[in-house]
Amino acid sequence: QLFTDYLTGGSKVPTEDDLLVFVDSEIDALVNDNSAKSAYGANNVSTVPGGADALRAYAVVFERIIAENSTDTDRSELEYFADAVHGRSTDGLETVRTIGKAYTSTAKALTGISVPTELRATHVRIVNALSRMGTIVTNMAEFEKDPLLSFVSISSYEATITDLAEGFEALYPSYASANISFNQGEAGASFLLMLQIIASQMQN
Repeated sequence: QLFTDYLTGGSKVPTEDDLLVFVDSEIDALVNDNSAKSAYGANNVSTVPGGADALRAYAVVFERIIAENSTDTDRSELEYFADAVHGRSTDGLETVRTIGKAYTSTAKALTGISVPTELRATHVRIVNALSRMGTIVTNMAEFEKDPLLSFVSISSYEATITDLAEGFEALYPSYASANISFNQGEAGASFLLMLQIIASQMQN
């Protein structure tokens, strides 16, 4: 708007202070556009009566969706992004994009599963956190084309990944109170183990 006003004769030549205010406002706008927004609501998920059987079935399906949407990489998106930022290599940015897509596809897939009633609110929280992670990480991959967008997006990374972890942590008490367990190697076992590890780490 600042430059539009100037070019159309509606304003004086921008001063240095005007430019600084303009840049700050534009950055704030980008941050707001990339802030925590909920893409999904409770109406986007279907529920089933709760209980042990429903919890077990949920664990099995959730574990399968994670496996189907996982990426084959031994490094995190943050490591690849750091390589690009520090000038070591931008080769990993395409992998960052793939990881972003994996977050997004996982979120979308999880809207199609049956959720025990007692997990509904937490499930929606997890799906939205995964969706936001998809946007954040995909934007990180745009570092070469739009570094400002990448840095604005990564500013929301820590809060969003923490929200995701807290969502998983909130699932665990339902499994613990229902005494749910799986044999090693059984479908659902890895999901429950993940919940146990996250709950333990979040309490430390």
